Amino acid sequence: MAFYSMSQFRERVGISREALRFYESRGLITPQRKEGSNYRVYSDMDGLGVLRIKIMQSFRLSLDQIRERSKEISLAEQDAYLTQVEMHMEEQLRHVQNELARIRKNHSFVRDAMGAQGEVCELDTYGIYKLMLLGEGVQRDIHMEKTVSQWLSHMPMCDVGWHISRERLEAAGDEPIPTQIGLMMLPRYVDEYNVSIAPPVFFFPPGHSIRMMLGLENPFAITRAQAQPLFDYARQHGYRMVSEISGRYSGYACENGVPRYYFSMRVHVQ
Repeated sequence: MAFYSMSQFRERVGISREALRFYESRGLITPQRKEGSNYRVYSDMDGLGVLRIKIMQSFRLSLDQIRERSKEISLAEQDAYLTQVEMHMEEQLRHVQNELARIRKNHSFVRDAMGAQGEVCELDTYGIYKLMLLGEGVQRDIHMEKTVSQWLSHMPMCDVGWHISRERLEAAGDEPIPTQIGLMMLPRYVDEYNVSIAPPVFFFPPGHSIRMMLGLENPFAITRAQAQPLFDYARQHGYRMVSEISGRYSGYACENGVPRYYFSMRVHVQ
């Protein structure tokens, strides 16, 4: 079996002097002494030991755990441990995938907000559960605090929603109409996260809608003039509005000291 000086050994296995000395201090490798001197010499078996340590560290084992497992361990015990590592890492992977999905979802909202303000489009929209929290006319419920906390834990799969009385806005003159802001969640996420949908949560049904984006300094009030492109589009295309006006928070920006909140607004039409 070949033997190597410390510098030769370090070069072969790619390890720093400090790490090598640390492994020795923990009893993970035990180099021999060169005959007639106190110089350490390292064998190929020591090299295999270093590589094995690196493998085990990649399994999230501490050096103390590696030392204990080096004394006596069966293949069955290794199998059981690696099963646990796999399960833990799969859970971490699911968490990262969920986080990435949330980031992508929020990114899509910001890009929506960057679109042309007041430009109306048509789309078929999903039904959505809504829980209003802020604004005029919101009724507090004894169970609301617990429900809100549960919903907030799943943002942005749980979104910030907007609610406006279509009838009040249609009948309004120049005076602003109050809006409500709260939370909303698609049915598939309600099912996935098993969140509460008991009152005061309500369901805004699916349907064919017209929608536009608005940037507002005060999203808690809106005038008929701000919503006029939506009404004009419905009239020009022979549509009848058949639902309340719903919306979704898409982003925030502050330019020249002026804050602006971006909300989409949609209404079902026939």
